[in-house]
Amino acid sequence: MTCAASLSSLISCSRANLFPVDKGLKIERSIQLDMLFRSLNVYYDCTVKIGGRIVASRVHRAGSRLLVQAFSIHTEPEYGPVDDGKRYGVFVIQYGGVLTAQDIFPGNLIVAVGIIEGARYSEITPDIRRLTIAAECVHIWRTQGAGLQEYYWSADGKYASSIQGTFCRNEPTHAFFIS
Repeated sequence: MTCAASLSSLISCSRANLFPVDKGLKIERSIQLDMLFRSLNVYYDCTVKIGGRIVASRVHRAGSRLLVQAFSIHTEPEYGPVDDGKRYGVFVIQYGGVLTAQDIFPGNLIVAVGIIEGARYSEITPDIRRLTIAAECVHIWRTQGAGLQEYYWSADGKYASSIQGTFCRNEPTHAFFIS
């Protein structure tokens, strides 16, 4: 199957523009999240936008490897990965840029744009082959386990801000901002 396959349920079809436009233009928007996890090597070399909650992380010389529980990416009421109760699977993001311990803390939410490298072993899951994405850019919400919905309206009805930021390989680091 090629990246041009036409499928109905999308990994993401976002109006939010978290990443530089030139990165977003390469994204194959017709790949279903559930199909991706059923056929780990079928979409090899396709560029996707995929996200979820960071489960574990490892830093190495060439960057970071993140083990991520896949979530759907929603566009309303706010953009980002949302735990909708469906269990798609766990995947690995390989990111060659600089991320801090606060960025890759378990429980944080992440969306990555990258190339599918198929099912691979890595030091983060040495005994299990996982879907692996070589990320060009990542957007991280420092939620430490909370859902995005908890950062927009607090229990007393007041706006609660989230700390988030976008990082792309071979580009200046974008500072985190509060939204």
